[in-house]
Amino acid sequence: MNQRQWTPVSEASATALQRITYINIALVLVPTILGLIVGLVVGQPIVLTVLALLASTLWVNVVNRNIESSLLHRLDVVSASEDDHARLINVVDGLCVVSGDRRPPLLVVSDAYPIALAIATPKHQGTVVVSQGFLDEMNRVEIEAVMAHVLWRLRNGNVALTSYLIALRTMLSKIGLRRVADVIINKLYEDKILLWSDISACQATRYPPALISALQKCNRAQSLEIDPILSPLLFVDPKTAHHDTHSGSSFPIVGFSAIGVEERIAVLKEI
Repeated sequence: MNQRQWTPVSEASATALQRITYINIALVLVPTILGLIVGLVVGQPIVLTVLALLASTLWVNVVNRNIESSLLHRLDVVSASEDDHARLINVVDGLCVVSGDRRPPLLVVSDAYPIALAIATPKHQGTVVVSQGFLDEMNRVEIEAVMAHVLWRLRNGNVALTSYLIALRTMLSKIGLRRVADVIINKLYEDKILLWSDISACQATRYPPALISALQKCNRAQSLEIDPILSPLLFVDPKTAHHDTHSGSSFPIVGFSAIGVEERIAVLKEI
């Protein structure tokens, strides 16, 4: 481990949380102002303003409170156990000792495809999810490399922001405001986050070949149908893994975009 490189990223995390806060404020402020305008037109400014304020505040609270549970509900997970998943737990414990973090909850899903992702709610630690296929396919150093990638995304606030944007897009789509959600995502989502996380993981483990090997295994793995809602949180999305046509390609993922696996591998080979 390179302890000097595996340092807290509090500034990035604070920025991600600030973005979520600004969106929440806007989601309350805009309906409240509209309620005031309508109220002035119909002669009930106070009543409609208060109603709009209460309704929008309640809606925002529901979105924030249900982020992690609503996304985890899309996966059939069990908690990682010391007996069956000791290697995963030991690897994550080692990374957390170096970073000074507590080990996040670790969950396992039975899928054969090598899934690895994290889900988080703003101001909460978050949860790491891997598939049994991931544990079966990857050796120890590959698991360490991928977990370093996932934990870095957790620690710098990207997972919390991405989880929030997914939940927001889902909720806004239900009331016909999907385009509004897409505009917000395009403004706030970092499309190079996977690449930055790869590089940070290599700085933490000091062994880029492990992450390259993990990406190549994901690229070769038989693709499975994974809930597209979760795609922006995945270490590798099967759709990008099996549709790389050229270096630098970019793919739409539920309103998000992701760098292709081949480009990620090419960058890591230069390290």
